[in-house]
Amino acid sequence: MKKENRMKIVKPLKRTSLKSMLPYGVIITGMTIELSQKADCCDGRNDPVQDLTIEITCGGRGYYPVFKTERWATDADELDKLVAFVKRLTMEPTEIV
Repeated sequence: MKKENRMKIVKPLKRTSLKSMLPYGVIITGMTIELSQKADCCDGRNDPVQDLTIEITCGGRGYYPVFKTERWATDADELDKLVAFVKRLTMEPTEIV
């Protein structure tokens, strides 16, 4: 009998803020997240992968996202998840858990 490989999701025991992990006086001024996914069926490029780079930049009055991609296709539900993820990243970085 063939066993299926399944990922087990484990909840963290304790939520820790990023601020508590940084040395005293260190401030996050930005971050970059690189995402990749398989190309969609309508992608006319000869690249089997679509990449999306999200840069979280400090604008002096807060953090904002900068999106860089040649193509990133997604459905509405997945777009909502991506937006929620980016909103979480654009919070004060020291408050990200």
